[in-house]
Amino acid sequence: GVPKDGGVIMLNLWNKRFLLSAFAVAIVAAPLAAQTGQVARIIQTNSGGTNAHLIDPETHEVLAVIEGLPHVHGVAEHPEGLYYYFSNEMHSTVDIVDTRTLEGVGHIPLSGRPNNVAMSKELRKLYVAIRSAPYVDVIDVDTHEVIETVGMQRGVHNVYVTDDSRYAVASLAPGPDTPEGPSIEIIDTNTDEI
Repeated sequence: GVPKDGGVIMLNLWNKRFLLSAFAVAIVAAPLAAQTGQVARIIQTNSGGTNAHLIDPETHEVLAVIEGLPHVHGVAEHPEGLYYYFSNEMHSTVDIVDTRTLEGVGHIPLSGRPNNVAMSKELRKLYVAIRSAPYVDVIDVDTHEVIETVGMQRGVHNVYVTDDSRYAVASLAPGPDTPEGPSIEIIDTNTDEI
């Protein structure tokens, strides 16, 4: 079930396979969120539109609609809950939204069109899967700047950070020239190298 005491669930209207991983993320995040006093929320992104919905998992009520987010795919929360970071496929940016006002406060340019994102709260880094180019961009969440672009063998659809924040796992997107070959690459989050 959906945790009652904390965590953020991230969903995408166009990627139903992500639903299962989103619930897994929420379940893993629930104990940490309960310790910090955060409230659980589901964030439904909309890669075919211009908004995202903030939903209460207990009541299933839409609490707010965050506007001005064209073609957002992935979302992650700032380590202290100050911001939401949305990957924007239309503008090849990460859009920053203040969690208190739900207003956009900035954009971080990326090396290409992004898909999903993952946060390392311990290292204060956001990992962004770049689908249109063979990269994972690494953002420092204190400066809101790309601090590294990690080369991959091909474009990346998903990226996950392990529970201990030691590794970022990049799920490579299949390509017509590369039907064979590795399906994931592992980034050491201390060095941001493969």
